[in-house]
Amino acid sequence: MHLSRICLLVLVVFFAAIPFTSFAQKNFQPGYYLNLRGDTVRGQVDDRRWSGSPQKINFRQNGENQTISLDEMLGFGIDGDDQYVRRVVSRSTRPVDVVKLKHPFTDSNITAPLLLRRVVDGRWSLYYANVEKPLFFLQVGKDSLEELQYIVRDYGEYARFSEHFIFRRQIQDKRIAAGADSLMPILLERLAYNEKELAKYIRSLNGSTSDTIRTRRVVRFFIGAGVASNKLRMEGKFAINIKDMNARSTFSPVIQAGVDVSELRNLQRFMFRVELTAFQFNVHHTGNYWYALTGTDTHIDYELNMLNIQPSMSLMYHFLVFKKQKFYAGGALGSNFTSYQKNKMKVTGPYPNASATAEPAFDFRRNWTQVFARAGWIQSDRFELGLRYSLFGTFAWNTAQQFKPRNLLLQCNYRF
Repeated sequence: MHLSRICLLVLVVFFAAIPFTSFAQKNFQPGYYLNLRGDTVRGQVDDRRWSGSPQKINFRQNGENQTISLDEMLGFGIDGDDQYVRRVVSRSTRPVDVVKLKHPFTDSNITAPLLLRRVVDGRWSLYYANVEKPLFFLQVGKDSLEELQYIVRDYGEYARFSEHFIFRRQIQDKRIAAGADSLMPILLERLAYNEKELAKYIRSLNGSTSDTIRTRRVVRFFIGAGVASNKLRMEGKFAINIKDMNARSTFSPVIQAGVDVSELRNLQRFMFRVELTAFQFNVHHTGNYWYALTGTDTHIDYELNMLNIQPSMSLMYHFLVFKKQKFYAGGALGSNFTSYQKNKMKVTGPYPNASATAEPAFDFRRNWTQVFARAGWIQSDRFELGLRYSLFGTFAWNTAQQFKPRNLLLQCNYRF
């Protein structure tokens, strides 16, 4: 099947899948929920690998599925995995993302019920939630839950930001109330506002020396298609001046598939991708070459058609995260396995004996490396629209002649 037809088929499947995504990808695991009377109801919980605080769960019991909302339960858990409890908490709405601080926002406190994930259980208990930003709550004994405060301020000038680690003072005050001395420990003075460091320190207050924290890796397979815009830069020494010829940008189909690996814990903004891409690279250069010796023009026509199979590895960072949308940027390294379908130069002079055709016109590599940058947008953790631009890489054997492809790929992916 021709690559363009495969690309079209993938795009049709991509858009046809949109109405059915809400019914797909169930992941029921043994678990429970606590009803409003405090009774434990056993069954299976649809593990959605929540990055934000869940508002409801899909629950299965005796083969029947039901939706349990936040107002219908006191908590839920997955056996051997995450445990959530419903608590009424007061939380801040001020963003901590420097990008969001550049836009209008609400700086207030909201008191409302939330499902909190239990991170550390003991006399000193730590809970986690995510409502537009990471939130940590601390409870000591039977005291009420208190949000651990971390504030970022934007001063507007010269892109200046300041961090305020208020949570360190909050923890120290609770240590003093529990009988500790008034001197803040160095570890607390340097404590970072992330789950790994907070959990480790709170465990130490409970008398535990364990510094391990369970990570939850998220693996997402994807498939997609798109289109590539192709240009070719030529540098170096050539017997015929083909570098300055007229070059037309061309468009060709792209198909790709791969897997994304990320974490729901400490490195949740980073994503590692392994991808296999197939794309055509086609260019057509034409021009006239002036022979000063004969005082005549010679017409030159050069065509290059390549089919590339490219495995690659990418590292991306989600620099802007909303409830259902993520924007990322990153870089990648790819290795191309190339077949040259056309590598033809035709030279046409004013006389019959001045015309010639060479194919292959140049000696090229069949395996070569590319470095490229990428950026994109992910909607509802399912649909992805990405751009990929090649920065470095050449497929020429001759170091005096550099053929540097510059291609911009627009990719549409569906993530399973």
